[in-house]
Order: sequence, then C-alpha cells, then structure tokens
Amino acid sequence: MKQATVILRNLSIGYRSGHDVRTVIADISARLFAGEVTCLLGVNGVGKSTLLRTLSGFQPSIAGSVEISGKDIKDYGSHELAQTIGVVLTDKPDVSNMTVEEIVGMGRSPYTGFWGRLSDDDHRIVDEAMDMVGVSVLAPRMIQTLSDGERQKVMIAKALAQQTPVIFLDEPTAFLDFPSKVEVMQLLHRISREAGKTIFLSTHDVDLALQTADELWLLDRDNGLSVGTPEDLSLNGQMSSFFAHKGIAFDAENGLFRIDNATQRDIHMDGKHGVSYLMVRKALARNGIHGSRHVESKDSIEVMDEGYRYHYDGTDRQVKTIGELLELIEGATPYSC
Repeated sequence: MKQATVILRNLSIGYRSGHDVRTVIADISARLFAGEVTCLLGVNGVGKSTLLRTLSGFQPSIAGSVEISGKDIKDYGSHELAQTIGVVLTDKPDVSNMTVEEIVGMGRSPYTGFWGRLSDDDHRIVDEAMDMVGVSVLAPRMIQTLSDGERQKVMIAKALAQQTPVIFLDEPTAFLDFPSKVEVMQLLHRISREAGKTIFLSTHDVDLALQTADELWLLDRDNGLSVGTPEDLSLNGQMSSFFAHKGIAFDAENGLFRIDNATQRDIHMDGKHGVSYLMVRKALARNGIHGSRHVESKDSIEVMDEGYRYHYDGTDRQVKTIGELLELIEGATPYSC
C-alpha cells in the first residue's frame, strides 16, 4: 500500500500584502507518495513556483494545510524542516572555488552543528550520495568547471546527502540539453525507487514528464488541480483539454503531444505500414500535406521495403529517401491541388 508523505488539504496559495490577499490557486487537495516521482505541469504564471514555495515552507499558505510526514508544516522549526525537505532550485549555484565533494557536503549542514565539521559518518553519507547520482569521479573538480548537466546532478546529490524523505525540485531540467534532461529525469525516477524518496518537481518538459512520472499534477487557473497517472489523464481527456491550444494536439494513441500543422492538400498513402510510413506522414504534415491511407487523392505515395514510389500526373517515380520524396512532391503538379 502506498504511503502518503505529503498531504494537501483544501490548500489555497498566494500572497499577502498588509490587509490585501491575492489568491493564485484555491482549494487544492492532493497527496504525494513515497517511492514516486510526481511532476507539476502548467503554463507560465499559473502558480507552480508559488505552490512549490508554499510546500517547501518558504512562504505561508492563504488557507488550508500542508501536512508532511504526519505533521503540519506550520509546526516545523527551520532546523527540523531542513531534515525533512530537500529543495533543488532552478538557479545555478552562486558559488565558485568549491569542489563537488564540498558542495555535496553542504547537504549535511542540518546535522553538523554550528561549526559545520563533517564527521566520518557524514563523509560516508556524502560518498554514498555522490555514488548514487554517479558524480563520484567529479568529487575533486571545482563546481565552476562542470557542465550544466553535471552541476545539476551535483545539486541532486547534495539534496540526497541531506537525507530528507521529501525532495522538491523547481525546473530541474532547465538549461540542459536533451540527453541531459533525459538522464536527470531517469536519475530522479531511479532515486525515488531505490531510496524510497518522495520526489516532486515542476517542469515544462511535458513529453519527458509523460514518460517518466508516476503521477502528474495539472495546475490550471480555471479548473484548479487535476491529479492522476499520465495514462489515466490521457484516457479521460484531461491531457487534451489541459493543453488545448491552436497548433498543439495530444495524440492519445502514443500518449504524447504533437504539433498540429495546418494542411492545404491530401495525398493518399499505401504500402508497408510501420516506422517509415509514420515518418513520411510526419514529413508531409510539416510541409502542409495530409498523408493517409484513409484519404482519397489521385496522387499517391507507396511506402516500400526500400524506398518510396510517388504517383502523379500518370507518372511513377521511385526514390530512396524521404528528402528525395519531398523534393519530388514539391516539383510535381499533383492532381489534388
């Protein structure tokens, strides 16, 4: 049975200024579970960062409650909270001339007392955190010499060294190239399983969240918070409605978003169905053409084992690549224009 470590009860988030209250999102109720990665999705300005700050104890709620490990967050002292929640922010660490090992060692500060000296046990925990994230080989390197991806993994190791049951991350894949984004998301998923951590992160990398998250939180100004697995939210239509926007469509068949290009003409497609067929359709759509075996058109494309055949104006031409096929279509005078 899943264990809920973070519970939101009728939570309203926002800002107070004197007697004025500006509520960003009202009446949120949800749970985060140990051993799972939950991704928070929403458009800019909807309140993702406000929600993360509220859950982290950085700012008070407007109404409702946040319960962490069976205790209201308002009842935590700062020292105890630092032993309960680890936070990894979007901003790059504003430090230099510190080694990776020293940065990760800062995660032990809630336990080291006033002087911050690491015991043998602290050093062991730091080593284990670096090993789990895969940055042990970087231990003697200065933080400013690392790539963005390496630096982000170091900050995750620091949060692990803090030994908190809950880790919150604000846009952990921002500034990373795509392979590094994938690596970080896979790392977080593995850590949640192996260490039993509750990991909650905001992200704009929707497709990665759909493929790696155990649960999604969809935050919307009009509808509040929707919670579920990526598959359930896909099947019940909430993913489609949540990101309903001109030029964007949710493909329920593969559970991912795609660019919905406007098309000006149709081409009938036939032949071998598979990856090549799908890639031709993708290339045609990018060029304003709807290609499908379900459309009627006098000009047509046949996908073969090796290459493609294009029939137009009584002519058959065979080419080997999709690039050559596109050039052929561009230069032809099709029936269906």
